[in-house]
Amino acid sequence: MTENGSGKPEPRNDAPKPAADTVEVPAPRDRAAETTAPHEAAVKTLGAFRARLRGWTHGRPSRYVRWAVGTAAVVVAVAIVAVVTIDLGPSLRASAEQAASNQLDREVTIGSISARLMPGEFIVEDLVIGGLKPGDRPFLTAERIFVSTRWLPLLNGEFLVDSAEMINWRMLAESFPDGTQSFPAFVQRREDGEQSVEAEAPANESSESDEGRRFVATLEYMRAHQGEFVLDDHGANFGVICANLDLTITKIVDYRGHASCSGGSILIGDYEPMWMNMATDFELDGAQVHLTRVNVETDGASTVLDGDADLANLPEMTFELESDIDTTRMREIFFADHNFTTSGEAHFTGTFHKFEGGYDLRGTIASPVFGLETSARQFRFPKLDGQLVWQPDRFDMWDITSNFLDGRVRADLSTFGLRDPWQGTFDARYEEVDVSQLARVFELRGLQPVSRASGRNLMQWPMKG
Repeated sequence: MTENGSGKPEPRNDAPKPAADTVEVPAPRDRAAETTAPHEAAVKTLGAFRARLRGWTHGRPSRYVRWAVGTAAVVVAVAIVAVVTIDLGPSLRASAEQAASNQLDREVTIGSISARLMPGEFIVEDLVIGGLKPGDRPFLTAERIFVSTRWLPLLNGEFLVDSAEMINWRMLAESFPDGTQSFPAFVQRREDGEQSVEAEAPANESSESDEGRRFVATLEYMRAHQGEFVLDDHGANFGVICANLDLTITKIVDYRGHASCSGGSILIGDYEPMWMNMATDFELDGAQVHLTRVNVETDGASTVLDGDADLANLPEMTFELESDIDTTRMREIFFADHNFTTSGEAHFTGTFHKFEGGYDLRGTIASPVFGLETSARQFRFPKLDGQLVWQPDRFDMWDITSNFLDGRVRADLSTFGLRDPWQGTFDARYEEVDVSQLARVFELRGLQPVSRASGRNLMQWPMKG
């Protein structure tokens, strides 16, 4: 093609004439020389790749690469640390057992103590806190306890447990006729004149701001579930079992919590046991527990109460309560061996005081219609109302008033002594009773009296149980 050509390709059989400034490349002399050009191109490509790689590893992008690799390594390490658990060994376990035994003045055994590599997470297994004396039933057994702590508060003299969980546990609180009770001194009481224990400052630091600093322990949240609490008062023959107990405690300003149990039981003296379900909210103040509202469903009664329990002086507790009572079931529980039945619903309002060696239940009871049935007679007492007190060796009712056979009756009942034999008095005064209705009650055939009667009936007896 020439400079003045039209730009169209010429026929293939006509070879183009070389331009004046065209340089001819001489033909290679041998075959090896034919590979020189491709080799040089590969070398140039490899060099460009190396230059770019140096840019990524030595320039600004290199920082991102190293950061990404480091982050991935940390994530992997944390994942491994979080799932790996280390047994802390018999030496630490023995030290923990000894420290707990000294604090509680009880034998304490621990199956194992382990910790996750992530600081502050501990697992205690097979914890046992013994009873008052060797060989007694243990105060507490717990299959597993998880504890999560924070280390930074230690710098300020505080051991902070942000969460704790106890699984499959049983607590037994016993009281005995001599006044002793098995609840350990979890809350230390400072006697008059006793000095508080202060954290010692380092030898090279003696600032006034450190004076008076005390080491404290704080629990933010705790849950204890799959548990059972047993109260056994040997002096009063009184016992409570809270089965399937689920307990939570939370600290916001003060300690508050919730507890519930199902399938429990109450045993009073030699009477028939009663099943129990319970749910309550509570507040803690040291060893004092204030139960703000307790809903209790028992065999024959539904009760709402609130009050206080002193854990340092169990079984000391006092409650105010209201209860709806099934009198038929109550007779079956407390008078199971007696040949009479009762019917009707009743409402009780009063107080319950449980103390060492006894209990005291007192208040007002009312029933719309109370029925009393014996093998021969049936009596109905509409608008029954009265006062009562019940103690281990005493059951009294006074100011009992009711309608009776179109008249009125007022009575007092007093029983005392142990269950077998009982001694008692029943003093009844009746006014304007319809004698004709009384004759029908006693099936007096042939007599149809038209009169009303007033009078008094006093009975005194020793009563065999």
